[in-house]
Amino acid sequence: MTIIQFPNKALWVMIFAWLVSHFSTGYVSAISRVVFLTAGIIWAYEEIKSGVNWFRRMLGLVVLLVLFMGLVMELKLQ
Repeated sequence: MTIIQFPNKALWVMIFAWLVSHFSTGYVSAISRVVFLTAGIIWAYEEIKSGVNWFRRMLGLVVLLVLFMGLVMELKLQ
């Protein structure tokens, strides 16, 4: 059973965008948050669609739900 594996491109983009967002402000932070969400949705979809086992597919589903809930909460606050 494969649980840990080397991150794919979407996950690397997600990590990098989170770091940029965390350490920047203004326009750069806003754009990097959009990139983070987009890469996260792509990563989660790929895991749901073609994860190597049930754990990875469920992880993709959980991450997708958390991203959507975070987006909804952020939009509610504005």
